[in-house]
Amino acid sequence: LTGGPSWTDSYIRTLGLNDFNIECSEKMMHENPADCMKNWCTPLSAAMLLEKFYDNRDADEYSRFIWNTMSGCRTGAGRIPKYIREQSAVIVHKTGTGDMTADGRIMAANDIGTVILPDGRHFSLTVFITDAGCSMEECEETIAVIARIVMEYVMKS
Repeated sequence: LTGGPSWTDSYIRTLGLNDFNIECSEKMMHENPADCMKNWCTPLSAAMLLEKFYDNRDADEYSRFIWNTMSGCRTGAGRIPKYIREQSAVIVHKTGTGDMTADGRIMAANDIGTVILPDGRHFSLTVFITDAGCSMEECEETIAVIARIVMEYVMKS
């Protein structure tokens, strides 16, 4: 729907973000897992994109579709939502999971999202784990603990 990787990369740059690269489609990355490394983003750029998206989540039908899709994300329950879903917070997130490398490492275990607190405040969080030599369960627990710590910090502020 976006016009492909090149168009998407160009569009996101118009939003003032530059610390990323979108070169390959999902299909391309599944056909050649090494191509996954051609797509990258810093955690800060991803969080900034989430903030821009949060501010414009009702801007048009596409933004509403993405917001609703992320709001209903059922994957990664053991990641950002694990320890904070019981806090009456709304969690709008999207996971990303890479393939295994030839030597048995996890290419990526990611989660990005916006957490809306019961009092209306929100924060965006991005956690990227790459080239992990541990289990997926350990990667997910790391993401969950980071999300809990951030939530506790924000709730106290």
